[in-house]
Amino acid sequence: MKNYFTSLLLLLSFACSSQNILISELADPNDDATCRFVEIFCHGPGPCNLSGFALQRWTNGNATPTTSSNVSLTSLGTLQPNEIAVIANTSSFFGCYGFNANIVAGTGGPADSNGDDQIAIIDGSSIVIDIFGVPGEDGSGTCHEFENGRAERKSSVTLSNPTFNEAEWNVWADSPVGGCTCHVNQAQNVVNMDPLSSILPVELVEFRAQKILSSNRLIWKTLSEINNDYFEILRSSDGFNFKSIGKVSGNGNSNKKIKYEFNDNRPTIGFNYYKLKQVDLDGRFEFSYVIKLENKSNKIKIYPTNIINNIIIEIEDAESAKLTVMNSMGSVYKAISLTSSINSIDISYLPSGIYYAKVESPTQYFIERIVKY
Repeated sequence: MKNYFTSLLLLLSFACSSQNILISELADPNDDATCRFVEIFCHGPGPCNLSGFALQRWTNGNATPTTSSNVSLTSLGTLQPNEIAVIANTSSFFGCYGFNANIVAGTGGPADSNGDDQIAIIDGSSIVIDIFGVPGEDGSGTCHEFENGRAERKSSVTLSNPTFNEAEWNVWADSPVGGCTCHVNQAQNVVNMDPLSSILPVELVEFRAQKILSSNRLIWKTLSEINNDYFEILRSSDGFNFKSIGKVSGNGNSNKKIKYEFNDNRPTIGFNYYKLKQVDLDGRFEFSYVIKLENKSNKIKIYPTNIINNIIIEIEDAESAKLTVMNSMGSVYKAISLTSSINSIDISYLPSGIYYAKVESPTQYFIERIVKY
């Protein structure tokens, strides 16, 4: 009898949690198809365990789903209440929106819709938990067409829905559709997309990690804040189990851009996963999206350190890397972009003295003291 009630409680718990997971946005930007994505949202009040869950797509007017393109959501683990995850079709997502998607699913799947397909979250038994669109109905010319546009779930929706209800969505597309109450004939570009819009009571516009010698530096920026008490920094070595490693005070209420930094001086070997827990003055909290950075040997070399004419910069990945030469007071004498893995930089024109050569890329940071004769 005890086992029966335990099983029943687990079943009820799963049923309730599955109603908390929603598709909150779908995007097919008019100006760049590589920036397509699907956003899912754990509404709460409890966490959303996505083990065995997947994204599924019905292509055009097909009545049966294209199961071969299903995208597993198991790697997301358990989303906390009000936590968002983004599934992108290509790795170009970062260049589009300035942060990494939680999953890069690949082209041709649920995150790569051109606006006339149907997308659903399904559980481990292939039961539809939440859906956008009507399977068997080509989306073109319907209330669920978001070609060259986007679809965004209304904030009033708190439970998943296995049957599409137009009233739960605001939809934009590049062609007019009659008979719809929430459909707008207006193409949308990348700048109109709003991934992570529901994630924090602060407007987070950037969150990234950067390797600095043996430490990892976390950098994030906000555009506005409401009742922001502090940020708690959480780290994981597997992307699932997170532990607190520090706090940074917030700025309460603000309507200007604020930059925050935190140094993780003891990162684990291999990949380090980070997320922010933003805590309000009243104790309520929300989580940011997850970023990761690999802790490996430094791939930047600067030599010689005693020079007359040229310094050599070696960097494994020169993409977006920059060199800055400055004195001890921070005055900059040279600032250039690095174009190859081995770079010879002329500084013969500088007066004799002590300088610092700083190399910075999106993921690494290295500084070397040099003496110019």
